[in-house]
Amino acid sequence: MKSYFPTRRNISRVLSILLVTVMLFSTFAIHRTAHAEDSEKKVNEDAVPPLLITEVVPQSSRVNSVDGFEFIEVYNNTNQVIDFADYQIIYRYPVGPEDDAIWTPNKRDIQIEPGKALVLWIENSGNKDTPVADFNEVYGSDLIENENIVKMPGGMANQRMRDIIIRTNTGEEIVAAQYNKATLDVEENLGIFYQYPQDGSNQMVKVSAAEKMGTPGIVESELVPENPVIIAPEQAPRVEDQTKFQQPIDHVQVAAEAEDDFLITTMTLFYKGKEDEEYHSLQLEKDEQGTYHHQIPIQHLIDKEEIEYYLEASNGFKQTSTDKNSITITEAENNQVPPLFITEVVPDSSNLNGADAYEFIEVFNNTNQPLNFGDFHIIYRYPTGSEAVWFEGLTDIMIEPGSPLVLWVENGKNDEVTVADFNENYGTDLEENVDIVKASAGGGMANGAERDLVISTNTNDEIAVAGYNKATNDVYENMGIFYHFPIGSNELIKVRDNEPATPGTVEADLIPTDLQSIDSNTEPVIQNQTEIESAQSGEKVDIRATVEDDFLVADVKLFYKGAEEADFQSVSLTSGEETGLFQSTIEFGNDDLQYYFVASNGFNQTKTETFTLEKEKIVEPANLQSPENHATDLETDIDLSVTIPNEEEEMLDVHFYEGLSINTAQDQQMKIYKNAVDTEPPAERVPAGETEFTEEEYEILRDSKDGKITTDAEGEFPYHRFEIPLDEVSLQQNEVEIVWQGSSLEGRKVTMYAWNFDSSKWEIVDFLVADSEEIFSLKGEVHIENYVRDGVINVLVQDEIPPREEYDYSFVWLSDTQFYTEVFPELYESQVNWIVDKKDELNIEYVFHTGDIVNTYNQMYQWEFADQYMKILEDADVPYGVLAGNHDIQLRPEIDYTNYYAYFGEDRFLHQPYYGGSYQNNRGHYDLISSHGMDFIMVYMGWQPDENGIKWMNEVLAQYPDRFAVLNLHEYLNGNGERSNIGERIYQDVVLPNENVKLVLGGHYHGSEVLLKNASQPIRVLSTEVDDNEDGTPNRVVHQLLGNFQDANRGGDGYMNVMNIDMERDKIYVNTYSPTLDDYDLFPPYTLELDLEPMTKRVSTNYLAINAYVDQKIDTVSKRFTDDELLTVPWNHLDENKTYYWYTMIENEEGEKARSTMWSFSTGKQEEIVSIGDVRILLDEFIADDKVRKPLSNQLANTLKQAEHHKQKEHKKQAIKFLQKFLDTVDKQQMQKHIAPEAKDTLQQQIQELVNEWEKG
Repeated sequence: MKSYFPTRRNISRVLSILLVTVMLFSTFAIHRTAHAEDSEKKVNEDAVPPLLITEVVPQSSRVNSVDGFEFIEVYNNTNQVIDFADYQIIYRYPVGPEDDAIWTPNKRDIQIEPGKALVLWIENSGNKDTPVADFNEVYGSDLIENENIVKMPGGMANQRMRDIIIRTNTGEEIVAAQYNKATLDVEENLGIFYQYPQDGSNQMVKVSAAEKMGTPGIVESELVPENPVIIAPEQAPRVEDQTKFQQPIDHVQVAAEAEDDFLITTMTLFYKGKEDEEYHSLQLEKDEQGTYHHQIPIQHLIDKEEIEYYLEASNGFKQTSTDKNSITITEAENNQVPPLFITEVVPDSSNLNGADAYEFIEVFNNTNQPLNFGDFHIIYRYPTGSEAVWFEGLTDIMIEPGSPLVLWVENGKNDEVTVADFNENYGTDLEENVDIVKASAGGGMANGAERDLVISTNTNDEIAVAGYNKATNDVYENMGIFYHFPIGSNELIKVRDNEPATPGTVEADLIPTDLQSIDSNTEPVIQNQTEIESAQSGEKVDIRATVEDDFLVADVKLFYKGAEEADFQSVSLTSGEETGLFQSTIEFGNDDLQYYFVASNGFNQTKTETFTLEKEKIVEPANLQSPENHATDLETDIDLSVTIPNEEEEMLDVHFYEGLSINTAQDQQMKIYKNAVDTEPPAERVPAGETEFTEEEYEILRDSKDGKITTDAEGEFPYHRFEIPLDEVSLQQNEVEIVWQGSSLEGRKVTMYAWNFDSSKWEIVDFLVADSEEIFSLKGEVHIENYVRDGVINVLVQDEIPPREEYDYSFVWLSDTQFYTEVFPELYESQVNWIVDKKDELNIEYVFHTGDIVNTYNQMYQWEFADQYMKILEDADVPYGVLAGNHDIQLRPEIDYTNYYAYFGEDRFLHQPYYGGSYQNNRGHYDLISSHGMDFIMVYMGWQPDENGIKWMNEVLAQYPDRFAVLNLHEYLNGNGERSNIGERIYQDVVLPNENVKLVLGGHYHGSEVLLKNASQPIRVLSTEVDDNEDGTPNRVVHQLLGNFQDANRGGDGYMNVMNIDMERDKIYVNTYSPTLDDYDLFPPYTLELDLEPMTKRVSTNYLAINAYVDQKIDTVSKRFTDDELLTVPWNHLDENKTYYWYTMIENEEGEKARSTMWSFSTGKQEEIVSIGDVRILLDEFIADDKVRKPLSNQLANTLKQAEHHKQKEHKKQAIKFLQKFLDTVDKQQMQKHIAPEAKDTLQQQIQELVNEWEKG
């Protein structure tokens, strides 16, 4: 009996027992009685498992540097002796049963007496020879080896969540005990104690952890029921054989049902060939339907006509055996043997230069014709589905009928090894390029991991698959793995391994008796399946065909060209998801597309006729001839002239319409505001702090042809916002066109938005990255319904961030928090709380998280912790980004992001002003962060980016070329500071093509690694110089970092990377820090040198217009036009001194339309209205040229300032009074020596015109 009090003295032990007994009887009836008073309680007691896990110690004193005394205590809760040979221990990882480890004691047939415990002592490399006496000494126990204690190979994690389960040999889980769920239960030699389940489940209830010394073999009474489970040992299991007695060789299956009043603890199948002497035997597990079935391995059925079998079921006390029955074996439904298959593989061989030198794959030609291996290749496939292509392009390497070819793996370390060396290694006499060929095959074959080797045609038809290391280790140095030809599928049958390799020699039992007969005179049959007959220029079209052949389709090519081009281009095609269908996507050019197909079966080829896709007849808009756009001072009767594109010379209707335009050059009701905010675009329609343009600024846009208003900002995003009232005619249209003209600096991205009243946010209309400081246009259409309220449309044009300020800022980088969410949530919480607390002090502007947020994707409590702690950052307005690591998603049978999407999908971030956009619901995303004059784009992509993900990253980076790009991936650098396979692909396909990528962050691999190139010691960063323009001089340095602390205590001890940005010195200082430990530098700090020079940003407006393409017809001309024919129509009786807008619409007989842009002209001579701004500029020029001098210059400038002030306040009389004062001052005799005559005349003329204009107004 065990005590939960700290002392072991007998008096205390007795008292504790009495106290517990009283408490249990008075509060919750654990004890059983013969006459139960509570029937519901009785049901729960009957459901208590027959075996219980009452104590676990996962960490103990060390033996040879490993835990030497870990144990699991199993209690027999029945009235019978239990033979533990009928049971197994399951060590379960949080992901679930798919990764279960099955443990069994070294002595299987050990008996557990009723009401007693068996101690399963965990055996490992350190304690194999440690005696039980040492175990007893550690715990003060008196256990006897192989009676109540037995060693069992295994090993329990100390700081990870795990389940310990007892199950029957048939797979039925009896009882489970869990530890380290969201809290650390483990301390050295201290027990985790469990009470029996009282709710009808099989889950033990943890009652104490890391509080007292382990007590192996001693079970406290309150941990177990008073009354055991009653078993009637005389009852035998009942078995019903459901096996079909005639089955095809590729699917011979034994099936049965069984039941017992207690448990079916073991079900054993015995089978053999009818003529064989000894039976094969194996234990069966119950499936989800409650039946027992097993498919007999096909290698045991080869050359067999009949199988004899029987089943034996046990409940641990009695056995029941079925009668011996037979299964007649018939042919497989599909008995076609592949023409080429693998007969032998050697993944491990003698070493040279630290790598296997003589790995090979032996393929066999199972036909009566020579085969060209150039029509085939090998696919090297990982269990995740990713793959590499090996041995491709071996043109003219022939395999003779009924002969093998040895494919010798060239792995980069055995380049200089010769065929003679190979022959010496294996004792063979192979001839190079005849029966052995050496070719590149990546880094060679894995020795200790599962892999598939696939023979595929060049058209993607996988004809044979050989796997190794599937269930057991098959790989031994210089030893072959041998395969029998497939039966009923393309899966080769492994028949033996660990036998001396025989490259070039194929044993008769591996191949069919007869070779496959091939008619080498046949040709493939090609059917064009292209679904369209025409396309438009620039359109992407799918060209497709089906190809069939009695043998196989070895090669398919598409040849295509424009009708006017001289030569055809070609592309090789592979079969898609639909077998036999081949297609390619081609961009349609400027003329008809001609194409044909060529297919080969390896012996002959077929060429189709040449097909033609016609270029569609499309209507193109008219081209302006006269009057010149924006022409002025025209007569009131004019001619409108355009040319009509019409290559097909079809019948067209050309409509001339008058349009409407509300623009800065004409409209005085338009309101324009300038401002700068800390987000792009602003979250509100009217942000606080806006300033309306001054009258002078308005006049610059109205009166000056090249006038512009420029707005910069410091520390924020500058913008111009326009409120444009629409007239009644414009409001009746479905949509209006917005046109903005202005400029920025080279390389700057300028975006035009319109306020969507339905979504209550600024929506992008158009954007452009300026390639110079010249004027450019932004243009787009918006719907009246969504974008106009109370007759007003809101437009905003914004550039990005401003010059830097004088202080530094910080980023924080989290990664691989998986063990925090699993066991140590307090560490995660301390990290985010520290970030919030230090946000202002350290100017923390952003937080990265590079994945493995949780440890187990299907443990929802871990997601809830992550959700809770990342929300702390959200509530404190700390921007952050996350991505999914491999632990955050389901990997098998296919990748599934469901739980990641539920907690960290794009819906969580869409309202954040910094969130730029998403790829597949935040599988990838980007954030736009600006701080202290620097613009960043933080690009994220989750686990194992696919082609579309890489394409998306490139599109985003190209969209923001002026921003400092930080790539965030889960896997990039490995633990050696080198790029992993996927890291290298990202480097080649994303980093190199995008000059704005300066920093790459990744986790996944353990250790926070940086490897400085040419450094005398590895300080841990891979810094790579990149020569973007290939002139021999590096243009940028890309720093690539690995940050993962999970190998530290408690899964990282709360360490994270703190990145301090020093802009003055162009450096980023990276330190590791743990808020929990208040400790820096788990890894040495390091410095990154980068160009952090801030960029000046600007938005300059020259012009903005709202165009309405109304249907006020001027004229229509209908005829069959020649191509580029000039068409002129009159427009007469126009008003003088007025601006007109017009456009054309061309329509063909099919109703297809093409509208021109909006053009304008003005009638009469435009009066040049003088503005006070013009006068001020003129005065400034005279002063600069020394034509107006002090003190007169100061007096005139002040007088103008007073006039402008009163005019803005609409005090017209006072404003005119100051203009008159200006004239009087200029005319004073004593001032004539301070002003040049031409300056006096010009100023007097301009001021007088201004007086006249203001008096009229």
